Amino acid sequence: PRRRRRGHAVGEVQLLHLLLRRGGGFWRELLIERLSGTIDLPSATPAEETAGAAAKGEAKARHFYFPVAVEVRDSALLVRQNEDLVRLEHLGFRASNIGRCDIKQPWLVTSFADVHGTIALQATRLAIANMKLDENLLIQNASASLPELTRGRLNMDFALAAFGGTIRGELRSAPRDQHLNFESIGSFSQISIASLASFLNEDADGVIREGRFNFRGSPRNLAKATFSTRFEANDFRWGKRRWNSLVLGATLVNRRLMIPEFQLRQAHNSLSLKGEMEVPGDWSAWWKGDLNFDIAASIENLTELSSLIGPDFAPVGGQLAVRGSVRGQKQSFNGELTVSGAHLSYGAAPLDKLEAAVKLNGNEIQFTHAELTHGDDFVRGDGVVNIIGEKRYWGELKASVTDLALYASFMQPPVAPRAFAGGLALDWSGDGTARAHSGAFTAQLKKLRPLGQPDTLPLDVQAEGSYSPASIFFNKLILGRGEASFSAKVAANPQSLTIQSMRLLEKKEMRLEGNAQLPLNVWAAWQDPDRATWWNFESPLRLEVVAQGFSLADSLVFNAKEQPMRGIFTGRLTTDGSLGALTANGKLQVRDASWGEVKKASADLNIAGSMWTSQNLRASWGDLDFTGGGTVDLHDARAPQLALDLRSEKFSCAAAPGLRLETAADFHVQGAAGTARCTGKAQVISVSLERNLDLDSILTSNQSGFDTPLGALSLPAIPFPNWQLDLEVNGRAPLKLTNASGTVVPQVRLTGTPAAVSLRGRIDFSDLRGPDFTIPSGALFFSVGDPVNPMLALRVSGNRPASDFEGLILGSLQQKILVWDNEHETDARTALDARDATLAPMPFSIEAAPPALDALTPEQ
Repeated sequence: PRRRRRGHAVGEVQLLHLLLRRGGGFWRELLIERLSGTIDLPSATPAEETAGAAAKGEAKARHFYFPVAVEVRDSALLVRQNEDLVRLEHLGFRASNIGRCDIKQPWLVTSFADVHGTIALQATRLAIANMKLDENLLIQNASASLPELTRGRLNMDFALAAFGGTIRGELRSAPRDQHLNFESIGSFSQISIASLASFLNEDADGVIREGRFNFRGSPRNLAKATFSTRFEANDFRWGKRRWNSLVLGATLVNRRLMIPEFQLRQAHNSLSLKGEMEVPGDWSAWWKGDLNFDIAASIENLTELSSLIGPDFAPVGGQLAVRGSVRGQKQSFNGELTVSGAHLSYGAAPLDKLEAAVKLNGNEIQFTHAELTHGDDFVRGDGVVNIIGEKRYWGELKASVTDLALYASFMQPPVAPRAFAGGLALDWSGDGTARAHSGAFTAQLKKLRPLGQPDTLPLDVQAEGSYSPASIFFNKLILGRGEASFSAKVAANPQSLTIQSMRLLEKKEMRLEGNAQLPLNVWAAWQDPDRATWWNFESPLRLEVVAQGFSLADSLVFNAKEQPMRGIFTGRLTTDGSLGALTANGKLQVRDASWGEVKKASADLNIAGSMWTSQNLRASWGDLDFTGGGTVDLHDARAPQLALDLRSEKFSCAAAPGLRLETAADFHVQGAAGTARCTGKAQVISVSLERNLDLDSILTSNQSGFDTPLGALSLPAIPFPNWQLDLEVNGRAPLKLTNASGTVVPQVRLTGTPAAVSLRGRIDFSDLRGPDFTIPSGALFFSVGDPVNPMLALRVSGNRPASDFEGLILGSLQQKILVWDNEHETDARTALDARDATLAPMPFSIEAAPPALDALTPEQ
């Protein structure tokens, strides 16, 4: 039986033509169906190439006869040379269908699906027409010699409709050096860069108007290939970078890229470059190879460069020109560039003119005669920066500015904490690296003040000093503000500020002199004054000062935010340790001082160790004005320990919404400032309550006796909510309500905290008169267990239009009981109509009520 084959071929010949040797035409037709095959192209050796060349004439003499017609159906073909391949699947000539084409080359790996077109034999040439590989790629026509293909050579002319434009050229190949070498020349026009970029998985846009190319070599050995091109592109975009036109002429040969022509134009700007460079293995380090370029740039509008360089360049405006050449070899560079600019600006800051000369010498960039000017203002400098290895620098700078406010755009952190107004003259020189550097400077600042604060008194500064990493030293620092001046030698680092030989004069009178080491973080305060933590509690605090009317508020420290301590000091003081472990000695007279919640403080202080003692202390603490004395232990300034005996002649506070008390108090404060225990006595001077006393509310259970309820009791005027209170409150004081008045006699004890006060004891009332009733006497009894529901015993009399009444109200706010005299039963029932207070017979006469009230206690 015949075995079915996967593929087969059927041929039709004309024997008469074959026998009579009439040449071509004897092979009429060849049909190939379901063929699966591989063509391995030869990898010729030099010896084989020589032999092939010797036999070239013989090969030309032979004549190979091809069929007049060829049909291929449903076949697959793999063309391969070493690792390079082209795979054709579902190949059918008459059906004009290849189905799928896979390409794997070093320079391109892709696949085309559902490929359609026309393939035909024309004598000895294979022709392809209108073959669509992709939406953006159509082979309009391509033809190759079949005899040459059988010898491993490609001889093809082609025309492509590609990426919105056309590509035309010819392609020749022959095996050489174990690779299939190609020679190709051609031209292209109107190529859509967006379509081409999408095909190559890139993001770009624009149009290549026209260009040409020439290639010779193997795609598998591009290092030895030669490629040259020249093209012009318009409205070019690569990623977010844009320019109007690009002209590029380049040749790649023997791993060197020669660029005789490169012109980039963007609106009013242009860049020209020509030269050559070694093609790097890693383009991110292109500067490490050999290069030689001449550069010319003419920037008429720097702002337009933001679309090319990025949005961070947008604030820069003006004109700039660059000319020069750069040569590099083995990471060593030589060359010169000249830079000039006019009508420059950065934000709103004007810079009329820029001139600079840049030299490259080895791995250094040298800046000479660099100058920025605006009117009479200038910045001039020279310097050197190395560009390879650890970054090192050397530089000199001179600047003169009439008003810094004009250049506020530059004055941002870390250059300056904020923008200033005022004049500047500066000389600076420095060198080193980021880890080890030093420099020296002299500076004069005139009428310096924060921009936008016209009421701030201007500051004059004269400074000479030097700096090193994390340290700055002023061997001369003179500050002047108004009629005050300050002079000293100053050293600052991130932990402290050291001031030596300081002298502070006001109206030529000495206010402060001595030496100081302050745990002040000037570094952080300069970088971010609004959020910086100014004080270091572990760094040393050492003072040796004599003060005579010295004011902290006017101490010439350029305050960017409210300082924690203020006051006027006279006396002598020495300290050692830190704010977290401080010892001190001396005597100070303090006036108008503040520290945290303490305001308007004055005292004569005796200081020994950590104890600061005073017997004539006066201060305000919130709403509390007090006098007294005692000791403050400042061993840890974050948690002062208090032992104070204080008196307030008159302390007024809102104890609840609408309730205001005036008292005189003697109290003792003992313990840490935040959680101290406050004990003592307070005498009530007056009580006022913005409430209407209402008879219906008095007679009704679960009501307070007022037209609106009274809020919870608290002492908001005391600033420390965690103080522990234990105060006795008594006295006899007038009581005033909106519609009534009388007398109140408290006998209570306040405990708890200022924000959550507890009462224990009794409050007596007498002669409390309202519009239609009188409370001749009565009392409220408070217990710790139920502070919002006090017991009550009130003697009440009143009148209503129908009748008068008189009786006692006993019990609690939640459950009130009315006790009446039998003679007034009818009047009491009339008064209590529709009320829920309970009527009960009076077990004693009205005249006997006071002894009964006195017998009631909070426990009852």
